[in-house]
Amino acid sequence: MSTMDITATPRSTRADNTLVQEISLAKIRPCKANPRRRMDDLALAELAENIKTHGVLQPILVRSVAADGYEIVCGERRWRASKTAGKGSIPARIVNLNDAEALEIAVIENVQRENVHELDEALGYKALIKRDPTHYTVETIAAKVGRSPGYIYGRLKLAELTPNLQKAFYEGKLTAGHAMEIARLQPKDQEIALRECFPEQRSTAAILKAKNPPAISVHDLRGWIRQQVYLSLANAPFDVNDTNLVPAAGPCSTCPKRSGANPMLFADSIHRKDICTDRECFHSKVSTLVQIHIQQSEEAGEKPVKVSDFHLIYGQKAQSGILYRPDYNEAKAAGECPTTVAGIVIEGQETGRKRYVCTDKKCQIHAPRRLALTPQEKTER
Repeated sequence: MSTMDITATPRSTRADNTLVQEISLAKIRPCKANPRRRMDDLALAELAENIKTHGVLQPILVRSVAADGYEIVCGERRWRASKTAGKGSIPARIVNLNDAEALEIAVIENVQRENVHELDEALGYKALIKRDPTHYTVETIAAKVGRSPGYIYGRLKLAELTPNLQKAFYEGKLTAGHAMEIARLQPKDQEIALRECFPEQRSTAAILKAKNPPAISVHDLRGWIRQQVYLSLANAPFDVNDTNLVPAAGPCSTCPKRSGANPMLFADSIHRKDICTDRECFHSKVSTLVQIHIQQSEEAGEKPVKVSDFHLIYGQKAQSGILYRPDYNEAKAAGECPTTVAGIVIEGQETGRKRYVCTDKKCQIHAPRRLALTPQEKTER
């Protein structure tokens, strides 16, 4: 993208002097709100060498902030490289801008550059919205930089990465593809996903310390997220419209963390509008539902047991006080046999529901019956 593709459009801009002036480097200071957080030291050194030979070919943009002082609007790299090159002054244009206008131009000027980091771009957009949320929206920013609203929304999510994720992203351990997938997760799941990306590293600290740790592919990361993090609300054991199950969370049907509430962010999954991205909240609702059914069973005079619809996988340890599939057989009603008891399903497709179970594996009523083999079958075996 060339520098002529996008132009900033501040609401009121007046040049104090349209001519280029040589201004002392000592009178210029960088902008604290500069959205560009990362500078390549090698590229900066190369620019300094170029300035030694050819000078600054493109003037920087500054604004007056004191009687004899200026703040950089665009061109901090050229200013820093000029100092490294031993220059005493730099060509500059002086413009009259307020804080919001200066930030807008700085953000858009950075977007135009091919080597801008995606996270710097994201933080720039976020700074604009924070500065003036009524003027700067996803749609207005998209129009200014020539991008789609979905693109801007996706970039803004990058600004919500946890500090560890931002560090790994800045250091090149994660690609933009990894970062975009992880940015859609809740903070706790982001940290788990970071560790999932680097299976050879034992901890987050080890990941951040390693120089070039091998990461799994974006495709594999996406698959892990869909299997381990995203949860289908269509198969939720509770009523997604229930406002009282967990009052602080509210109903899932209007939750902003539901994929259907963010079509721009989940454009690749728009056909699945029933995905919950906050599994901690989802599981809290499941736990609440189970406790409600246990209480109702106890109030009916029963002593319900906790049952699971799952078989234990190899190496998986059984949780205390839970009956797994091999531990019971289903009964139709209470009293069918001496060992039939009420049970509340705590995990599986029927989580929260009550069923009656028999725990006697040799029960004449509920235990599966094995047909006796004929003499011929015994011989064949």
